[in-house]
Amino acid sequence: MATTTFLLLLGFIVILTTPLQAQTPDDIVPISWVQNVIVKGAVCLDGTPSAYYYEQGQGDGANNWLVFLQGGGWCVNQTDCFNRATYGKSSGSTKNISLTFTFRDFLSNNPTNNPDFYNWNRVYVPYCDGSSFTGDVEAPDSRCSNF
Repeated sequence: MATTTFLLLLGFIVILTTPLQAQTPDDIVPISWVQNVIVKGAVCLDGTPSAYYYEQGQGDGANNWLVFLQGGGWCVNQTDCFNRATYGKSSGSTKNISLTFTFRDFLSNNPTNNPDFYNWNRVYVPYCDGSSFTGDVEAPDSRCSNF
């Protein structure tokens, strides 16, 4: 009886001290700002500069690219664009964009989680122009531009 109790207790201690699943650190990537973008007109709805998150590829993936363009839909009129730029968090502006972004799933650098693309050059491009990345703003709407 004492041996059985000891083995049960030992098994319970092993279960409590064994992690359920090994966790890997998050793949946190810093923001990159597009250079000279304001002069070129390739800006967000409110005139703020566009940005992206980039992690360089390694090894045999160094010459391969995975570029993810965030979805967002087109503005349907000037009021819709204004509302996106003013109230739409990041859908029309980079004023409040995060300075880092966590690459997970198919953007992860973990070969277990992302066996196909983990070592490729990986880019995440946030959506903020209201025209499927085709925008060429001559002048942002003055009602929402305070950049």
